[in-house]
Amino acid sequence: MSVTLGVETAQKKPSILFICTGNSVRSQVAEGLMRNKYGELFEIFSAGTNPSTVHLKSIATLREIGINISHHEPKSIHDLPITEFDVIITLCDWAKSLCLNLKGKKRTIHWSIFDPSMGNPRTKEKRFAKMRDDLAKRLDDFAADFIQKRGE
Repeated sequence: MSVTLGVETAQKKPSILFICTGNSVRSQVAEGLMRNKYGELFEIFSAGTNPSTVHLKSIATLREIGINISHHEPKSIHDLPITEFDVIITLCDWAKSLCLNLKGKKRTIHWSIFDPSMGNPRTKEKRFAKMRDDLAKRLDDFAADFIQKRGE
């Protein structure tokens, strides 16, 4: 969709919504990674089906690679500033099952990402780093594919 502004034409950035249950780990990390690397290309949001608090380890895991999400706050899928997204990416099976009927979606993607906050506390740091790196790879692949399909 193009909007004419005098002689210039501005292209609306495609919107992406990342959803997980608590909007505390996976969706927050995905939003932070995506904003950091592709924020000029996309409008980026995250939300949860049952938002809680941003996990301190999510903040620390991104801080390790120079991304600050300490100002992020969890949001409900019902409290977002827009209601129609170009792409909705669910990051856990529970969110996928609850978000099947979200209105306004043009494309839905599901990535079943293990919640690194669950399990043995001694291996939590490694699980968070693995989740971050897995998401970074998936986001790079997604962005490359999206850009190629748009002809940019």
